[in-house]
Amino acid sequence: MIRYLRKYIKSILLITLLLYYSNILIEIQDLSMLNKKYFSVNKTEDFMRESSDLDSNISNKSSDFMLEQKRRQSFMHATCKKIRSEGSHPLLFNTSALIDIFIDRRHNLTFCPVYKAASTSWFIILLQLNGMWKEGNLPRLLDIVKEIFPKIEQFEDPLLSQSKNRFIIVRHPFERLLSCYRDKYEGAKNNYFYDLYGEKIISSYRNIPEIQEKYKTRLLHAAKVYTKSKDFKNAKELPKSLKHNPYSSPFGPTFPEFVRFVLESPDEDNHWKPMYKLCSLCKIDFNIILKFENIYSESLSFINYLNYSSILDPRWDNPTNGGHTRSNQTCDYIKQLSIDTVKGLIEKYSNDLLLFQYSPDKYLECAEK
Repeated sequence: MIRYLRKYIKSILLITLLLYYSNILIEIQDLSMLNKKYFSVNKTEDFMRESSDLDSNISNKSSDFMLEQKRRQSFMHATCKKIRSEGSHPLLFNTSALIDIFIDRRHNLTFCPVYKAASTSWFIILLQLNGMWKEGNLPRLLDIVKEIFPKIEQFEDPLLSQSKNRFIIVRHPFERLLSCYRDKYEGAKNNYFYDLYGEKIISSYRNIPEIQEKYKTRLLHAAKVYTKSKDFKNAKELPKSLKHNPYSSPFGPTFPEFVRFVLESPDEDNHWKPMYKLCSLCKIDFNIILKFENIYSESLSFINYLNYSSILDPRWDNPTNGGHTRSNQTCDYIKQLSIDTVKGLIEKYSNDLLLFQYSPDKYLECAEK
């Protein structure tokens, strides 16, 4: 009897122990599930919070960008009003700039390109937006743009008035001018601009005594042959006919010669023509004014504003041969000019400096050093 009682008690104890540990295991599993759920919720909340912060950051940047655009637009309106009241600078209001206006009807965009201010990059972006860009098209870029985007003949054209976003990219006039010189003359890859203006510049401004006229004749002839030669693009040094000419260093225009030509010649190429002459800035109401000095970030903000950030990226094409022209480089070149010459540049580009709030002061200081 006692033996059976002992077995019964052992069985009861064993069952009790089994039930106890089973409950512990269930609690552990429940706790594990709870922890998983808790951490999963927290991770989701963290992700949502990070996403919200990112959206908020983009939204804030977009808001700041548009506020700055409104400020620039308002300043240009006020300045144009003042200029109009003074009855000066009619070119700010004329229709000659219409030949340089490009309208993308499909995306409600109007673009006035300022050459040597990211115009190539934005032509490519507009072609990408319309599914018309191929990498091999760069040599014919401007011709393709003219074929695709319609021209307008009067400011009252509905295409212009209906365009929601009218934009322009501006640049400090002195840096734009130097970029042109470095690209078209100092680091030229072909003879196009030498034939167009270079020979005329040297002939007019190279300080060659009349008694040495034969050297000028030889210089101009040898340079013409040299720039048209097949070796010009890859040549590392001048041919003997130029190398031994005492007036052929450099064979192309110097920066001071180029600047004198810009100031004194009636020839105004679009690469150095004042921006106000290119785009009739007081006639067309540009509501987006990008600055080349911050071109990547401002292009990105503009693309985000247009809601095209998923299909477009800001790009940098056709940089000046030798790299981007910066303010410290500009100062080095400006030092080659007299103070009077710099004052002449300030006068020539006065409207550009005024309308876009660029200061010439630091470059005057460069000339004085």
